[in-house]
Amino acid sequence: MAVERETINNTEDELETKELKSIIKSCLLKLNEDFRIIIVLRDIHGLTYQEIANILGIELGTVKSRLNRAREALKNELIKCGIKRG
Repeated sequence: MAVERETINNTEDELETKELKSIIKSCLLKLNEDFRIIIVLRDIHGLTYQEIANILGIELGTVKSRLNRAREALKNELIKCGIKRG
């Protein structure tokens, strides 16, 4: 019985994870391209600020400020979709 319960819990967790990924992807697609690109490069691919600046041909300070604005925009989209922080 414990194995069945664990399997059910794992399946529920997997479904929740898939649903959350789907919501995040949908919210990312709602962002403007500049915001979407910078979030993907930093938060998904793990590039440094300097690497992003070099790739996009922008100043380091621009990377930092744009990433901050992009994350705020994504947070707002997630809230609209019912995802709360925490």
